[in-house]
Amino acid sequence: MRPTIYFILLCLVCGNLAASGQKTTVRGLRTVTPTHATEPYDTVNVEDSDSLVRFSGYEKSLRATRETVFVTNLAEHGLSSITATISYFDNAGRLLHSRHIELRADIPPGESRRIDFPSWDTQKSFYYRNGPRPRISAIPYTVTITPTKILYERTPD
Repeated sequence: MRPTIYFILLCLVCGNLAASGQKTTVRGLRTVTPTHATEPYDTVNVEDSDSLVRFSGYEKSLRATRETVFVTNLAEHGLSSITATISYFDNAGRLLHSRHIELRADIPPGESRRIDFPSWDTQKSFYYRNGPRPRISAIPYTVTITPTKILYERTPD
């Protein structure tokens, strides 16, 4: 039994000695500093959103699992993504729900695109007030969409 223990200890010591003598670095490597920005996007924090994007044509019926809105890019650059706050109100103006959502879409300057995203109404008991009125009892609501961050494609220099 003792020779087995000595053999194991000898293997461990020799293995550590062999591993410690191995050279793993390569000579001649240097860090390269980029001369220009490599990010393909410009991010804009939105204060005056009326001049950058416009939301229109919002739609969500009672049984819908998705919401739809048209986004128009009013800027001079292609739009890649919008982070927005969506607030839902009942007829009395009380806030029912509010959420932040990132809407990804490639929208060229001056054009509109329809964007679909998952609905906040998972129980399917609310409908958009300006949409079709359901035959069963449901709660109408209105919506406001406020962009908080816009991601534009970087223009080539």
